[in-house]
Order: sequence, then C-alpha cells, then structure tokens
Amino acid sequence: MAIALYWLLQVNKPLRKFSNPKYRSGLLLAVFFSSPLHAKNVEILHWWTSPGEASAVQAAKQQLESQNLQWQDFAVMGGAGENAMSVLQQRINAGNPPLAATIGGIKIQAWGDKLANISQLATEQSWNKLLPPILNEMVQYKGQYVAVPLGISRVNTLWINKHLLDKSGAKVPKTWDEFIATAKLLQKAGITPLSVGQQGWQVATLFESLALGIGGADFYRKAFIELDAAALSSPTMLQALSMLKRLKAYTSPHSAAEWSSATAKLIHGQAAMQFMGDWAKSEFTVAGQVAGVDYLCVPAPSQNQAYSFAADTMTLFQLQSPSQQKAQQAFASTMMSKATQINFNLHKGNFPARNDVSLEKFDACAKESAQNFNLASSKNILVPSWSHNMAQYDATRSVFFDIIFSYWKNNNISPAKAAERLVLAAKTLEK
Repeated sequence: MAIALYWLLQVNKPLRKFSNPKYRSGLLLAVFFSSPLHAKNVEILHWWTSPGEASAVQAAKQQLESQNLQWQDFAVMGGAGENAMSVLQQRINAGNPPLAATIGGIKIQAWGDKLANISQLATEQSWNKLLPPILNEMVQYKGQYVAVPLGISRVNTLWINKHLLDKSGAKVPKTWDEFIATAKLLQKAGITPLSVGQQGWQVATLFESLALGIGGADFYRKAFIELDAAALSSPTMLQALSMLKRLKAYTSPHSAAEWSSATAKLIHGQAAMQFMGDWAKSEFTVAGQVAGVDYLCVPAPSQNQAYSFAADTMTLFQLQSPSQQKAQQAFASTMMSKATQINFNLHKGNFPARNDVSLEKFDACAKESAQNFNLASSKNILVPSWSHNMAQYDATRSVFFDIIFSYWKNNNISPAKAAERLVLAAKTLEK
C-alpha cells in the first residue's frame, strides 16, 4: 500500500487540481481507506486528465449532480489507461473497487466475475435497440450487461492545422503517397509535418492507421485480432512497417511526450498534422479553435474508408452496500441518458453511443465520424481498435507496443525483423 500511495502521489503531480494538498489527501483517503462510499457518491476510475478530457468529465459531473449524485474522482494519468489498470487491480485485490472504471472493448471480459449486473436496467431502457450491434455486444459479459457506453471515436483520424497547410500550398492527403508529398511540401516551407508523442501507444496508434489504410479491414482483422502469423509477416505488413519508418523523417526531434502536448503543437502552429482518435478534438475545442477554420479532421488515408473505432465506456464493479448499488444503478441510467451523451461528447470530441440522439449540436467532424461509422458497419469495414483496448488484452497490446516503439526508435531494426518479432510474440501469447 505504501508503494501504491507513493505512486499515486507521483502520477498526479502534473494535475493542478491534485497539486492542492486538500484535494490530494481527499483522493487518497477515498482510494485507500475501506470505509464505504455514501449512497450519493460515485467513485470513478479514469485517465481523462488532459484539458479537453477534463472538460468532458466536468460535463458528466454536472449531469450527475442534476440527479443528486456526486462524481468522486479517482483519476490516474497515463494515456490509454496503462497506469490505471495496475492501480485498479490493487483495489480489486483489496476488495475495495470503485463504482465504475473507464474500461471498454474486449478488456471488459477480463474483469467478468467482478462486474455488476445491470441487465434489468438495460432491458427496461431497451439498450439492445439504442446501441450499435457491435457495441451492444461489447458491453455484456456472458449475456449480462455490465457496462455503459458513452461515446464512439474514430481512431484512424488525421488532424491538420489548416493555416499551415494553406501556407505550404499542400493539399489534404487521401493516400499514403499523397501524405508523403504533403509532408515534403510542409517541410520545404519550414514546417514540422507530423507530431507524434513519444510513447509506445501513440506510435502504435499511428501504425494502426497505417496498417488499416494500407492493408484494409480483412488484413487488419487477420493481423491484429486473430494474430495470424501469415498476416503479421506478410508483404502488406512489411509495407506498413516501412511506411512507419518513412514517416519518422517528418517528425520533430523535439517531440512531445503526452498525446495532448503533441496535439498542442498543432494548435500553436508548431506542427501541421497528427494521427489520433476523435478525442483530440477536445483539445482544439478548449483552445477555442473551430473545425474547418483553424483545423481539419479527416479520415486517415485508406483504400476503402475502413474505420477503426474505440468507445468511451464505464464498466461497473460489484458493490456490497445496498445504498452503493442503488447509486450505481442511478449512475448507469444517467450516463446512458440523452442529455449526458450529448453534453459529455460535445466536450470529449466523440459522438454519442446511442443511435437515437440528435447530432444537431455537434460539429461537422462528429457528424462525419458518425456517418462514416454507420457506412463502414454496413460495408463490413468497421474494426475495433487494437491499440485502444477494443480488440486485444493488455498482455498482447503491451508487447506489440514495445515491438513497434522499439522499431520506431531504432533505425537498425528492419521491417522484416520487426515483423518477425510480432509473429514470435503472437505465438508466445497463444500458449
């Protein structure tokens, strides 16, 4: 416990809210002392700590307050939630889980017997009719609803500083060859073409867009969902890995670490493009920038509009106290309400998980993303993001992150060698 206490203090240092001892001590008391929560308090584990993400959390808090529920932060920094999962495991082992955690996709299944059953609520509210089929299935464990989906984001999205693009005379790239041509023109104009945060999951996010764009949905499923050795070592994989290394030449040697800092480079005119999910829009929004005027949001280059998605999801844990259980049901109902789905996603950058919510208040980026999601689903080119928890468990993701990030950093590793390591990792993980 002492180690975990120290760790939480360290990871929360950059957060202004938690730099105040009053808030930090309150958080630690909530995390490490086993006294039950009050009935109207709902403790949420999340890693939405960037400025844009924090605004979305605030919107969710306001919706809960309108229902006389109090969101209690259990925020752990670290993109893609890698840090949060280790802390959550400690809480589960201690028999003191939070009410909910931002866990989605296939990872929900890993916590199965620890999860709360909210099927009665889901049945009463007809979730099976309100959610896209692929998402409706993901929020269940052995036929029981155990999680609430908030919003959907396109992972293979390209963000562009429109002013820098116009200045260079380049055009929005629709193919990877066009992307290289655009990057060259930007570089010639003295502009850093591509902003990539120096963390494994961020490079993996870029590579996911590359592999899906070059290989298509069928290849993607074979390689990153089925972990098929032939696909992982195929010429298509080698082509994607080669392109990844080519793109590195268009990044800055002084790249940011956190994804939001990489996005900030676009906002402040220090770089022109970034591959990141729809949530990146929250940073532009907080900065007061306008889609179509200051920045562009377009699908990453692809063969046939293949769409890689992630979903913000609140997974619910079994609680012992009847008052806690009642608060949990109210929390789930509020998170699934139209008002919450609208207000949260307007700040988060996604579009609502519910398919009956009007997008009237949403901008062109969200509307296009939602339209393309439905189109991709109808064409069977909609795939769950492997780099963002939707398609692979942490063990596989972590190993693949390490392999791809090492390849990115080390110019002496060939595409063939990187592919060989992916195949070996897949075989090892199967055992």
